[in-house]
Amino acid sequence: RRCRKSSQCLTARMLRDTGSSVTVLDIDAALVREAEGNGLDAILGDATQTPILEHAHIDGAKAIVTAVPDYNVTQSIVSICKHLAPEVPVFARARYHVHSDELGIIGADHVVDEEETVGFRLGEMVAHYLFIETQESDEGHSNR
Repeated sequence: RRCRKSSQCLTARMLRDTGSSVTVLDIDAALVREAEGNGLDAILGDATQTPILEHAHIDGAKAIVTAVPDYNVTQSIVSICKHLAPEVPVFARARYHVHSDELGIIGADHVVDEEETVGFRLGEMVAHYLFIETQESDEGHSNR
């Protein structure tokens, strides 16, 4: 099956495909079903709640990923995870550039800056398009 609804599912499948054991934790039942439908272990629950994170055994994780777009929720998840499992690296999504440094300060070990990532990807796509357009244009002129 294809991951349609979330970056979480795509990330989890990519990690699973490398041979890693992955557990998805989400408050949205539809996303939990999607993860399970894609062969992933999944838990329905709120990652801002300590008992849920303890149930997910984050203290035994090799890494924790939070892909939540809401900054306040991400901040809470990062803080709680670092309290419960300080040695486990936390990878966090920052929807806006302004939050990247703040998430690092509160404990995220690695932050994906969504604005930076989108800007890079758009630039990459346009550069590729322009390169192809230039090649096709040059080929058209060389055939004359």
